[in-house]
Amino acid sequence: MKILRRWRDDREVLHYVKAMNWGRSWAAWQQASTLAELGELTAQWLEGAVPCLPMYLGVPAPETKPLIPHLAAYNRCGYLTHQSQPGTPLRNGSAQRAWVHGFGTAELADRIENTLLDSDLIVCTTPPGGDNPTRICVTIDDSRAYTIGGAMRASYLAEQYREEVPVALPALLNAWQIEVIDPQWGRNDLLWGRLDQALSGQPVLLAVKP
Repeated sequence: MKILRRWRDDREVLHYVKAMNWGRSWAAWQQASTLAELGELTAQWLEGAVPCLPMYLGVPAPETKPLIPHLAAYNRCGYLTHQSQPGTPLRNGSAQRAWVHGFGTAELADRIENTLLDSDLIVCTTPPGGDNPTRICVTIDDSRAYTIGGAMRASYLAEQYREEVPVALPALLNAWQIEVIDPQWGRNDLLWGRLDQALSGQPVLLAVKP
């Protein structure tokens, strides 16, 4: 006799599929308790060593592959990346701004903000539980706003991740949200290099015009 299970929602289906197919790897996400542990797992997923990611089935998108060395390093430096994309130039009504959103400590938020202060990059930081109304379009498709960057509400984070990373959820909710956006559509040679410097602690050499 076949018993059909009734699912509450798509998230429960996702949770079940991961548990059944990726056993030990999925258990690592369930048992992780700190941002550092989540960051290491995210870096390993980017590099192909871990097959799954919370709220996502599959491997990194093709456009993410050139960013993997940067993103993996960020995750191992205390910046847990959540979403990112390269810049792509405007073509037929579609374009992207280089963008990364993630989580870290107050100290990390300050460091990124201060290091990038002299650049054209936009840095948005939101404290734990804060409600930051800043919203910036980072992707347009068919001449319409498609992806909007911005901080996520604590209630949304709790709802989405309570079953995905149950032990680490308090660490996630108590982290600062840190977002970096290149305002120039299609530019892809500024954000990643400057963020590399901010997270490595290397000094930024400013060009002095004569």
